[in-house]
Amino acid sequence: MKSLQIVFIGYVGIGKTTQISLLYNYFKTNRISVCKYYVKSFYPAILRFISKFTFTHKKVDKRRNGSVLPALSDSLTKRLMKTVLLIDIIAVTITYLLETKVLSFSKSIILMEEGLLGTIMEYMDAVWAGFIDVKFANRLVKFLVILIQKDNPLIVILLGKTSMLEERWVKRKSVFETETYLRSQQRIIEVFSKFFRERVILVEDQGNGIMAVHKTILSQLNQLSLF
Repeated sequence: MKSLQIVFIGYVGIGKTTQISLLYNYFKTNRISVCKYYVKSFYPAILRFISKFTFTHKKVDKRRNGSVLPALSDSLTKRLMKTVLLIDIIAVTITYLLETKVLSFSKSIILMEEGLLGTIMEYMDAVWAGFIDVKFANRLVKFLVILIQKDNPLIVILLGKTSMLEERWVKRKSVFETETYLRSQQRIIEVFSKFFRERVILVEDQGNGIMAVHKTILSQLNQLSLF
């Protein structure tokens, strides 16, 4: 029997890792073979690395409006980022295929954070930030969509209010996401919801606690009669 992939996506701090851990324990308790797996684009780390070789001494944040490579011309920045993303998509694809194929032999459920969907979100963010052109990004995205459709995952999208997320960012001492970045996340999440609508579970964190979100996810999974 082919493994079922359940992919979690959502804003930074929304609770993806926590909900995956809770679901993992739930399946383990019910003797369902399950594993947790994280895969995402190397783009953010690579972008920060490249920026160190520019002539700017400003603090780098890939989610800032405009180019984070101000010492380079727009055309050179786009050529550089195009090369980076070509390398990135090769690395992500190989990692994804090797890991998921191996896990599918031994596990019934693969709980995945971000996955190829997360990679698509990063690539679209690169487009909206002006690092690469839309035509090039579309080629990358179409390739990833083909891989995603082949595995036919169930997609759990976690949503929540910005005010709640900001409180969590403070507690985690993590970077505050800009309004521009959050809007780009919302745009691509809306696209995912429509494109994969038959395989999407939308769960909004109302601030009632992680267990309330967990119970909502379980309820919706049980309604699909997947197990």
